[in-house]
Amino acid sequence: MKTRLIYVFFLAALIMGCNDKQQATGVELKENKPVIDSVRKGTAVYKWWHDACNYEGTYLAAQYTPHQLEGTYYLWHVTGYLSNASPSFPRALYEFNLEKELAKLDEEYVQKREHLERLELVPGAKWEDLRQSRLRELKEIYDFVRVSLEGIASPQTFLDNPFHEYCTEYAETLNADDADVLEAWRKLIEKRAKSYGYESIERSYMSRYNHNRKSPDSVAHARIDIFHYGWYECADSHVYHVDEKGLKEDFEKLFSDVTKDCPPDNETDGI
Repeated sequence: MKTRLIYVFFLAALIMGCNDKQQATGVELKENKPVIDSVRKGTAVYKWWHDACNYEGTYLAAQYTPHQLEGTYYLWHVTGYLSNASPSFPRALYEFNLEKELAKLDEEYVQKREHLERLELVPGAKWEDLRQSRLRELKEIYDFVRVSLEGIASPQTFLDNPFHEYCTEYAETLNADDADVLEAWRKLIEKRAKSYGYESIERSYMSRYNHNRKSPDSVAHARIDIFHYGWYECADSHVYHVDEKGLKEDFEKLFSDVTKDCPPDNETDGI
């Protein structure tokens, strides 16, 4: 009898122990569930725009801040270009004020440089290196635009700036007499008009040229076109520019999932 009681007690204890174990396991699962939920809730979405498409990227909020993503996006997506204050029509050329334009350029350069320096970036040497490259690009563009503006005010300075060795033809043309300027203008426009390979573009260029050639301000039109299509484009090709190949893909790697929404192809024609 005593033996049976011991057996029954042992069996009851065993059953209770199993129930306790199941209850304990249930508590453990309940305690894990909020952790899983918190991970899900710990994701965030960053939105950006590129090539006419809207993007959304999902990321862990604990990894980056929105400010870091915004700064990194700016670093990738915004080039170091500064405003081009060079004249685009005769009156602007006649009234060009070098001192005023240089002051505006200096102010814009300082603002953009300081903005680059202050950007919060996603942690990583890659993005800090890109910041330094953007700062170099901005400085070289600033130097380039500055000597360009000085050349507009005093064409002889084109013969003695760092880009003269690369763009001698245009530097010398901008210092030639009116007849040579007009002839160089004709050749430049004809060459540029044909370079696109489209008759419609060629007709557009030549129509504009023929109209301006008959203007009393034809020499001013000629100097403006030679500056923009000749000297400026030539010199700009010798300015340091960040190689942006792969930056889009590097930025997208910051996200666990990226979706994009683009307009139909016919809506992006010409972009």
